[in-house]
Amino acid sequence: MAVGDDDQNIYSFKGANIEFIRRFRSDYEGELTYLVENFRSTQNIISAANHVIQRGADRMKVDHPIRIDARRKDDLPGGRWAAIDKQGRGAVRLITSPPAPNLQAQLVHAEIERIRRIDPTVKLSEIAVLCRTHAPLEKMRAICDVEGLPCEITGPEAAKGQITLMRTREGWALAQALRRRQLRMLRLSALRRSLSYLQRAQPRNAALLDLLDIVDDVASSLQADIVPAAEALDLFYEAAGEMRRDGRDSAIKVMTAHAAKGLEFDHVIVMDCADWRWDEEDERRLLYVAMTRARQSLSLMRAEGGRNPYLADLGTIDGVQDQLPRARPQHRADLERQYVMLGPASVDIGFAGRASLTQPIHRAIAALRTGDVVEVKGRYVHSPSGQIVGRLAASVDATPLQRGVATVVAVMVRTRSQTPEEYWPALQADHWETPLAEVRVDV
Repeated sequence: MAVGDDDQNIYSFKGANIEFIRRFRSDYEGELTYLVENFRSTQNIISAANHVIQRGADRMKVDHPIRIDARRKDDLPGGRWAAIDKQGRGAVRLITSPPAPNLQAQLVHAEIERIRRIDPTVKLSEIAVLCRTHAPLEKMRAICDVEGLPCEITGPEAAKGQITLMRTREGWALAQALRRRQLRMLRLSALRRSLSYLQRAQPRNAALLDLLDIVDDVASSLQADIVPAAEALDLFYEAAGEMRRDGRDSAIKVMTAHAAKGLEFDHVIVMDCADWRWDEEDERRLLYVAMTRARQSLSLMRAEGGRNPYLADLGTIDGVQDQLPRARPQHRADLERQYVMLGPASVDIGFAGRASLTQPIHRAIAALRTGDVVEVKGRYVHSPSGQIVGRLAASVDATPLQRGVATVVAVMVRTRSQTPEEYWPALQADHWETPLAEVRVDV
């Protein structure tokens, strides 16, 4: 058996071709079954997505449009939002917007705030902003930063700057404590109280928040408070791996449409900064994929000028509302900033490990907390007191970082066993810490 969807073939640039699906049927004389029920989206979202994809070239499901699943066939077209969204009634929102990322990001932020006003219970992680290219991501990151809205850039490129939770100072310390008592029982509620105490003292520490989430998830899945410490440790590692893949609950997801394939969110906002290539069928399928990530609400930005033929008449169908901004946004200079993550690939992760344990670098790193401001001078990272606490990797261009503001986002623990053996002779410690920072550079 093989399952495929030609409408979601968005990787032709990597060699993917719907002919592989067609040939499977002829090569193996298989019976063709159409899977046309959508178990995720509202009828309004399904109708809008069908309208976009139905005129695609060389489709296999021309006579088999996607429909809402039988269990929900009597639901209102707008689903849950038909009741709580007093104005839109759960309609897909088609918002005409300036194409400039600086301006459009402001409208997207306003749309996020509208969603949160209508449904104050919504988790930030259930709101996703999807872009065609990477360029608008920075403006979304900037406006979320300025407005105090947690956001998480996700995707392959962003993952390069991240580490798993159990490699942070907090995760490593917890793992070491559980290994020391692995033959004993652990009371999860007591662990949660200890982590809560630490988190209140360090409110900007994302690792502690993530550990609290993991403890809650493990307690919920086991339906128990007392568990063997060794079993708890295994479950924490497993949950940390899933968290790295799925992201944090406390942040809005911002990513490219390609990175969103296979994911789903309650609320999806799709940007159009005139960066879509509307003369290619791949782009139609990519827009379709982006639209069908949404469960409850979908907002589509449409760049002024009408260059998007796939959205040109979308506002004419039932369940879609054409929208104009109440006021045209003005350029905001505070959004003209870039963010550079000094993650594991951007720093010399063995730098502190080559220093004797009596050297002041270890005490200075131990004193660092998430949210502390550090300074990049030349190729070195300095603590607030001026002590060197890290060094940039040779591949990093340090020049633009000199005028930036660097903030500690995590402290990573590295061990001798994680280091290639040829570097062991230079190591002065069996484990050491390395601060990771994000540098904000105002353009």
